[in-house]
Amino acid sequence: ASIGSMTMSQTVDALINTAPPNPAPPVNYYENLYPDPTSVPLGATWVNAGYGDGTANYYRELSLKAWWVKNILNQGLSIHEKMTLFWHN
Repeated sequence: ASIGSMTMSQTVDALINTAPPNPAPPVNYYENLYPDPTSVPLGATWVNAGYGDGTANYYRELSLKAWWVKNILNQGLSIHEKMTLFWHN
């Protein structure tokens, strides 16, 4: 059902109680800028890899931020990610 056909109560329930699917983990998109010292290939996730050097960790942080914004923009009917951003001020 579309939100336009829901009552206010149904809409609030749908926004709050709809569990979004787990997103794919963030990936290495920085390989062309800096070779990952832990050998994580371009397009593969780095979340289970060991810590890299300071530069690799910097690019991983950028990757994580881009991943989070992508999740906020593409989350569908749920407001979970937007509320997480709101509470982070």
